[in-house]
Amino acid sequence: QDSRRLTMSDLYKQAADMLVKLKERKTTLRALSSESTTHKSAFLLVCECLKFKPVLVAVISSTPLQKEFTSSNEQRKFSILCMCFDALLGEGIKGGGAMKKIISQHLSALKAALVKLRVKAGVTHTNQLLPPYLRFASALPRHVRINTLQISVSDAIEQLTAAGLQFTQDTDIPEVVTFAPNAKLNDLELVKNSSLIIQDKASCAPAFILDPSPDWDVIDACAAPGNKTSHLSARMGKTASGRIFAFDIDHERLETLKRLTAKANAKNIVATQMSFLDVNPRDRLYKNVRAILLDPTCSGSGMVNQLDHLSDESRMWKLPESWTAPEKKSTKAVVNNRSAENKLKAQLLAEFATSTSMTAPDTTTTVTPEAQETEVEWGKMDDENRIRDLAEFQTRAILHAFSFPKVTRVTYSTCSVHAVENELVVKKVLESQNQFSLEHALPSFPHRGYTRYFPEADRCVRSSPEHGGTIGFFVALFVRKSTNPEHPEHSEAAVVVHEESSELHENASTVRESGKKKKRKGGEPQSRNTDELGMSATPVKTNREKKRKQ
Repeated sequence: QDSRRLTMSDLYKQAADMLVKLKERKTTLRALSSESTTHKSAFLLVCECLKFKPVLVAVISSTPLQKEFTSSNEQRKFSILCMCFDALLGEGIKGGGAMKKIISQHLSALKAALVKLRVKAGVTHTNQLLPPYLRFASALPRHVRINTLQISVSDAIEQLTAAGLQFTQDTDIPEVVTFAPNAKLNDLELVKNSSLIIQDKASCAPAFILDPSPDWDVIDACAAPGNKTSHLSARMGKTASGRIFAFDIDHERLETLKRLTAKANAKNIVATQMSFLDVNPRDRLYKNVRAILLDPTCSGSGMVNQLDHLSDESRMWKLPESWTAPEKKSTKAVVNNRSAENKLKAQLLAEFATSTSMTAPDTTTTVTPEAQETEVEWGKMDDENRIRDLAEFQTRAILHAFSFPKVTRVTYSTCSVHAVENELVVKKVLESQNQFSLEHALPSFPHRGYTRYFPEADRCVRSSPEHGGTIGFFVALFVRKSTNPEHPEHSEAAVVVHEESSELHENASTVRESGKKKKRKGGEPQSRNTDELGMSATPVKTNREKKRKQ
């Protein structure tokens, strides 16, 4: 409940104000969620409106309300959007006022347009109109990493149990615990003091797989906002003598990293505002770097639970054209579509007969057989040119990591589902040099990389909401073949990378122009039967982990 109750007119006004600020880039959803002055009810309404915005706009555009909508200023337009959400997908418009009267006059047409859209899409629930990365967001379990710089795993488990919380300890990454999707965690004292860090299981995999020794120097190449950085520090231990060099090109994101890692009690972080591609591997400062965690800019097509991608107008998802294209009137079409029209009429009658009030929001995530083609359509909506530009940048970043003289281990990870950014990047890297090979990362994970791209791809890890209960994620572990890292024979490809650092930095700026780590929906032209990361029965312990425990 809000600390003080909003009047209904204030609710829509405040929600519209937030939406205007978001569009003008004067704030972010993440910032709004943490502001003490933000009313929870208005903020939640904003999130839902953004999630369903393409649906709402399409519905409004096919009714007479479109004239009022398009002629309004931004404030009024967003007010209409919020009220339409409550009218069609919420619990009804709250309060009164002139705008409610206008929308009420068009309510029957709005409802009919929504049902018609569902029929054209071949789905039975409005929620199924959303792309998978949004549809699965509310169904994912919540993962929390126990920050062993603050508290031991056993003590954290004991305290959570004593508090009566329902959770399970992960069998793959022991410092990760899993809660139900609707678990309220932000108010836990262990979360507030960073003894527990809310972090998806898949996001915890790179540091766990890299597994640096306490006396190693390590690079976190694209480090902000810092959760993986503090996890690296925790894996190295409280008494680690090694340093973590954390790089990020964005000043504000780097400041966030400094704040979060300090709160997590990670004391061996050296944060620098700089592109990793501009870091000189021969600089004496990095002469003892033995491991690199590389989680570079990617399409973010695997992200299903991030806030800020919702408010990025340039990345807003779109309904497939076949759902919104005007119908062609012909005698043949009328005959062929008679059953569909009858189905539509039956649905309309059933929907209106159910209640004269507004319909409740639908949270169903099951995809019906007739909606399978819908899933395929979502896979064609990404910017393929941008994906391939990202893949080129990612390949060069890995080769740059290989050029550090003493580096023996490199993890490459993305929050992408695209093989272009995952298996095909790894394949190209393996073909471009002969100093590093691909190691079997977390063998206990049952869902692996796609071997149809190259046989060794099963040494990589994949995750997804459908099978692993995580965001879409990919991890590969490279290990230097040479047993003497003091004098490795670098491949020409790896050395050339640093010499072209200025060019690479320019290319990186191009693919990042819409913001660091901004998230984007899927689009890899691949089979829908994707391999994902699952829960394994037994944890994997590396030799270095065993040595630390001895």
